[in-house]
Amino acid sequence: MKKATKKLALVLACVCVMSMLLAGCGVSVSKVKGDWIVSTINDKPVDQFAQEKGYATCQVMKTVNITDDKLTVSSLAADGSVQSVSGKPESRRDGVEANIDGTAWGFRYDSKADTLEFTVAAADGNYKYVLKKGTYDLAAEYQNAVNAAQGAAAGAEEGAEAGAEEEYEEGAEEGAEEEEVEAE
Repeated sequence: MKKATKKLALVLACVCVMSMLLAGCGVSVSKVKGDWIVSTINDKPVDQFAQEKGYATCQVMKTVNITDDKLTVSSLAADGSVQSVSGKPESRRDGVEANIDGTAWGFRYDSKADTLEFTVAAADGNYKYVLKKGTYDLAAEYQNAVNAAQGAAAGAEEGAEAGAEEEYEEGAEEGAEEEEVEAE
């Protein structure tokens, strides 16, 4: 009986040690808590990727906020409003995962680079996002992009008007000079 008790105690001790080791293999949510922004998309800096696609940076930017009980991914909708989706973060072996609207979003954590990485499948291919710690105000940046576009359009219109006026003046001067030459 003593032998059986000792064996049982040894088995229980081994189970406890193994469960602690297995629990320690995952990335704690507390390591990745905070605000994250896109650094690269498909290995290109986010600004370069946006420019190549003909977008403002804010239109391709995504932000991620992670707390103990919520992981939120935010981006801009087509109308410029901020849209967010959320799920509960769970530790996993190489990062964190959140079930968002029935889909598992996996975020791989690179502790050396202090980055998170996730991939989104789209109709035109997969997009690999690498995130760094930081904040980004999507609504404010969208408004800045709209203001810049409106300013550029107004500047182009003013330039066209000034150019047309200049052409008219030059044409009028040339016409007057021609009339003077003909009158002589």
